[in-house]
Amino acid sequence: MELIYADRTRIADLENAIYSIMDRANDVIEQFHELSGRSITTHEAFLGLIADPVAAFDRVLFEVADIKGNGKKPDPGKLAELFNLDREGWMRVAEDSLTKDVYLRYRPYLIFSEGIFTVNSEAILKATEQFKPYAKTEAQIEAANHFRNLVTVLNAHLNKGYTGPATLQQIGKLLNLRFADNRLYLDAEILANHILKLK
Repeated sequence: MELIYADRTRIADLENAIYSIMDRANDVIEQFHELSGRSITTHEAFLGLIADPVAAFDRVLFEVADIKGNGKKPDPGKLAELFNLDREGWMRVAEDSLTKDVYLRYRPYLIFSEGIFTVNSEAILKATEQFKPYAKTEAQIEAANHFRNLVTVLNAHLNKGYTGPATLQQIGKLLNLRFADNRLYLDAEILANHILKLK
């Protein structure tokens, strides 16, 4: 098995998205603690928090107030004022908060432990494999080597003065090779698509 190329852009995009979601999840937990005085200690509590952030805050208010009424719930805004909890601040946070749908897309790459999220490096590594096509069969490996050797020979042909840059650039276009800085380069994505069609 031989790596054809690694799509570093797509790998970086995925990793950046995962780290961004982790930071946003931790920020929601921290802000909730700061504004409500309550900690999020279980994953289930976190899911409830992002599913309906305002309702989660109001539950804290009703618990703090511990008011036994006639079945009517008091106004959460007035309760927040009474107990000096920043409900309005939390509502502003909730407007831009991480949604449950977005979080669940990245859940497999995160670990929740002791009230904080960290990345699951093993899961990320496994996920990025989809952006690293491999030549697996003898025919695929032979084709990958053929194209690499072709580029090497064509560049050597230019370096030895047997052809000029303009000719090499035309050859590159015909063969789906990239030309830059007076050299030919493999277009890794085109190469991978061609090689993976082989059995």
